[in-house]
Amino acid sequence: VVGDEHLWAVQSRKQVKMGSTNRYVWTTKELASKKLILADGGYNYRIPMVSPVQYDKHDLPIEPYTLGVRLANGSLSEGNSLFTTNDTDVVGCVVNLNLDLMVKEHAPSSARRWYISGENRGHNPVRQALRDLGLAGMTSHHKFIPETYLRATAEERLLVLQGLLDCDSSSGLNREEQEVRHHKGNVRYFTRSAFLADGVPEVVQSLGGTASIVSAIDGDGQTDSIVSIVLPTSISPSLSAQKQLARQQSRGHREPVSSTGTIEADG
Repeated sequence: VVGDEHLWAVQSRKQVKMGSTNRYVWTTKELASKKLILADGGYNYRIPMVSPVQYDKHDLPIEPYTLGVRLANGSLSEGNSLFTTNDTDVVGCVVNLNLDLMVKEHAPSSARRWYISGENRGHNPVRQALRDLGLAGMTSHHKFIPETYLRATAEERLLVLQGLLDCDSSSGLNREEQEVRHHKGNVRYFTRSAFLADGVPEVVQSLGGTASIVSAIDGDGQTDSIVSIVLPTSISPSLSAQKQLARQQSRGHREPVSSTGTIEADG
């Protein structure tokens, strides 16, 4: 929400196609007088993307990647410190980032489950931290990213996002491993929690990426939110080596962009 005299450094579609780095600098009023949407429905002007937002560093009760994994594939029922994944790279990341905790496989099965515990048998710091953050007992529909993590450092916010995406996302490839043009360079994150569907885009946008949300009904009649994410190519959406390998083909040429659609009076 800006005034008429706010300045915008914009690039036209023609400049982008020509590979030009030049920009026009126009006020909001001047930009509103331009042809913003072309005959083919595409946007004519882009505005600069934000650089990763830098918040002050403060103590976090759970290592951020581990929190992301726990939110994605972990049970948050009271007294539970389990997460489920068959990706042993994810488990290795949790272990390497939490040298003061122990991670053991719990009742091996086709869906491998892992138990996090502290060195002191009578105290589990992860379980206590989940209670302190208000996450203990949350169902899959009510999980959320705590405010302290939304306002953590850029590196910590990225770790939360990577934990979520390493467990609950897919690349822009279809079942035949062919690139889907619409999803080129995208990562699609899936969740049943409307709160995570709001929190994930906030993290992505604060890192200089874009995120759009659509809803879909799955085979069980449940409403899933699908967040389509594009991050700067300098930022990896994965910490897991297995996930990084799977996404190499679907990334590399597309940077996130922010285009102007309509400019409307706000009173």
